[in-house]
Formats: sequence, structure tokens, C-alpha cells
Amino acid sequence: MKMLTRRGTRDDATARATAGAERWSLVALLVAVVSLATIHIHAQAPGISLFTTQVPIASTSTLAWELGTRLTADVPGRVIGIRFYKWPGDPGPHVGHLWSASGVLRAEVPFDHETAAGWQQQLLVVPIVMAAGASWTVSVNAVEDAHFAVSPGGLAAGLITGPLVTTPTGGASIQAPGRFPLTRSAHNYFRDVVFLPDVVIASGTITIAPDPAAPGGFTATLNGFAAGPYTLSLSLTNAAGMITTTARAISMPLPSTDKAPE
Repeated sequence: MKMLTRRGTRDDATARATAGAERWSLVALLVAVVSLATIHIHAQAPGISLFTTQVPIASTSTLAWELGTRLTADVPGRVIGIRFYKWPGDPGPHVGHLWSASGVLRAEVPFDHETAAGWQQQLLVVPIVMAAGASWTVSVNAVEDAHFAVSPGGLAAGLITGPLVTTPTGGASIQAPGRFPLTRSAHNYFRDVVFLPDVVIASGTITIAPDPAAPGGFTATLNGFAAGPYTLSLSLTNAAGMITTTARAISMPLPSTDKAPE
């Protein structure tokens, strides 16, 4: 169990906020409202993608394609972005699509600010809820007379990365950009998602109390967290366990050591 304890005053918190320590600007806000509160924190895993160290080769086609990957997730969550591996000589433009199992288009996003090669990622304007066990297809177009990344038979054994799963026929393609890729194969076209699980992976509390040694000051103690970093969402509850109207939500990293920030 990790415990971080910090003493300070409201002025001290404000000064630290000016220096970039969002942690203490939040604490200052809470102290201004209540003298004792417990903030319950739920930490969430960083975005997860199916492909990690796989290496593509180039394929060239005189035709334009929509290439994709069929996948499921073992846990509920949200698709927050689309990725694809760009081979040199693939000029674009590229548009990512997310499809339901029946071929209903759930999200579409153009790729902005692409680099010359390598993984490209574009976040969705609105994350898409992904139920556990549901089948989805993520796809990105490939323009005519250009190279695109592929690993022939690369999905023949299927692939599991965390909660994300694809089958030996997880490759998907169609010779019509922007259309649902119906043809299934074992080819890996390096089309991927950024998936944010809904499963809480860590939790703990911050207790804020008056500091007897420093009138007008406070002590903030973090309890119950393993080493981070995590992205944390905070909400303030009153003694009855109800979220108060003074609650504010921010995101901040939890330090990966048990040393309080200076």
C-alpha cells in the first residue's frame, strides 16, 4: 500500500499550482469548501492496441482498397482512436472507419498530420462504446497505385493482446474504399484501434484534513495505490456519500514512488 502525505497552506497550494502542480490547485479548491473530505479515485489503464511489435512488409496494388481487422474485446470499454501502419510511398489521404459486426458504420475519422511512415493514430471525436464479446471491424483505406503494409498470413494463429482478440480470419478487405470490408483472410493489414477498458485497475483515497501544526493549512494523504503512473478521475463526496455540487474533475498522474511531490 502506498501512502503519500503532503502538508501545505492554501497560499502554498496556489503558488504550486502556478508552478504547474495541478495536484495542489485541486487541494486548495477542496480546502476552501470543506475541512475534511475523502476523494475516491478510480484509475484506468492506458489505451490498448492489438498490434505491438509485429513488422509488416509492403504490397503494391493498382486498385484502391478498404483494409481492416476484425476484433473483439473480453471486457467492456470504449474505442477512442484508430491506428494504421503507413508504408513509405502510401500518400493517402486516409480515412479510418469502425464497423459493427453487421457492417453498420459507427465511426469515421480522417487522419490529420500523418508522418511519412510508421504507425499513424487519430482519436475519435466521440468514443464508441464496445461491449464485451462484441465483434467489430476497424478499417482504413489504401489508395490506388501505392504501397500498403501487410503481413501475408500474419493472423493465421490469431492474436491476443490484453483484452483484445482477433481470430485466424481476422483480416478484412474489399476493393472499394469507404465500404465495409467483407472478405475475410489470415492477412494482417495493420489496422488497429485504441481501446480504453472500463475495468477499474486500481483505486484508493485521498483524505484532506486540517493540519494541527499549521493553522489554516491542510494535510492531504493518498492511500491504497500501487506504483503508477495512472490517469485519475476525482470526485468529492460528502459524509452521506453523495457527490457534492462543489466537486471538480481533473486528470493527473500518480507518482510512481511513495515520495510526496515537492
